[in-house]
Amino acid sequence: MLGIGDAAYDTLGEEVRNNVSEYYYTPSLEDYDAVYRAVAFFIAKYGRIDRIESQNEYWLRLEARLREDFNIHSGYHPEELARLQRKSAMKAIYRLARVKTARWMLYGGDWTSLRRFAGEVGYPLFAKPDTGVGAAESFLLRSPSDLEAFARREDASGYIVEEFVPGHVETFDGIVDGEGNIVFAAGQVMRVTPFAMLHGDGENISYTQDVWKAADLSAAGLATVEAAALRNCFFHCEFFRLDECKQGLGAKGGVLGLEINLRAPGGYIP
Repeated sequence: MLGIGDAAYDTLGEEVRNNVSEYYYTPSLEDYDAVYRAVAFFIAKYGRIDRIESQNEYWLRLEARLREDFNIHSGYHPEELARLQRKSAMKAIYRLARVKTARWMLYGGDWTSLRRFAGEVGYPLFAKPDTGVGAAESFLLRSPSDLEAFARREDASGYIVEEFVPGHVETFDGIVDGEGNIVFAAGQVMRVTPFAMLHGDGENISYTQDVWKAADLSAAGLATVEAAALRNCFFHCEFFRLDECKQGLGAKGGVLGLEINLRAPGGYIP
């Protein structure tokens, strides 16, 4: 395994150093030409590269561009990413998989439609970028005044706004091969949402569960992976499990689709 990163070699953990044949340091992974030269250097020294993975959602576009430029087919190319990175497109995949989601709308600047949507589903609402990573730049809208303040933001157009779900996150994570077969799967139960953690409302606590014993979750996960036509990649499918009944969403304990990510779960989970 070969590594490219923006951290100095002597700052890497022992586990990383022991598991890479060679590491190429570049001051910034945002500098595409530098990363391109790093891959070219490895090809000249070791031969054709089989896979490029980052295990970080932020770098999916960088991975895809490198695969395209170096003709690497074990993963997604730029034109394939749009349907798997936009949250509104993820909703369409969940619908194809017949997995229920929270009611939502893509805000395009139409204040009347946004206010009507709020009237239909009620407060609170949750707003997040249609294309974005993690819980950054997301907003919990508790009242009409919060909604109006959100709509005045210059970047509000392009946000997805959905009804708030009273539940916790459970995931269906794993690896899918080139034929679409799941070769490994596990899951995390996250008692505190990433948004709550970001705002200091709880600790980052989760535990691994056997997803095959959670029959409703595994069924939803399998259907989602199939509907997304995933190939040769990690996947990290997020679901809400309702902690209480909510009209329009379902009974306590029900499963709702949240997001689909082309990566392994983050942090210390792997």
